[in-house]
Amino acid sequence: MSYVLIIGAKSDIAKEVARVYAKNGYDLYLAARNSDSLNDLSTDIKLRSNVDVKLCEFDISRFETHQEFYNNLQEKPLGVIVVAGYMAEQKDCANDFEKTLNTINVNYTGAVSILNIIANDMEKNKNGFIVGVSSVAGDRGRKANYIYGSSKAAFSAYLSGLRNRLLTRKSYSLFLGIPWHHITNRRYEFFSKL
Repeated sequence: MSYVLIIGAKSDIAKEVARVYAKNGYDLYLAARNSDSLNDLSTDIKLRSNVDVKLCEFDISRFETHQEFYNNLQEKPLGVIVVAGYMAEQKDCANDFEKTLNTINVNYTGAVSILNIIANDMEKNKNGFIVGVSSVAGDRGRKANYIYGSSKAAFSAYLSGLRNRLLTRKSYSLFLGIPWHHITNRRYEFFSKL
């Protein structure tokens, strides 16, 4: 079966998405920083679903590596799902531009970089799908997380424009996912500090 590439594969949402695609017979590329930490997940998915799972080292904020990363995938994926995200504390972002820049680079610039490469290839091959997972935090600027929210708003706007571009081609699909309130390990840690 065809491969699905999941970028940001260490997130709780990505792990569940990986299990669902594997149950439906798709082989997987699980891409993340320190991808070795996904060995247990990979083994579990292989045993339960009898699909191929390849772990791929990928840092979404290292734009200069994106083309080589994609070129090195042995089989180009039928679909790509971007679930990568980073949310520093707002007060830390306000006082440390490196944290602001990392938030923007992970949530927006890096995602745009890799998706431009993949969308161009899918357009050339006239096949494929893209799913981008954004955040409800991008719907309005909140005092508590406006750096994170603005980076997710930019990502949502990018996905909307990319979807409109690809709509003229009948063999593509793009879905913008904005999870509403869900509890992941990251959100649990955030809210337990309040």
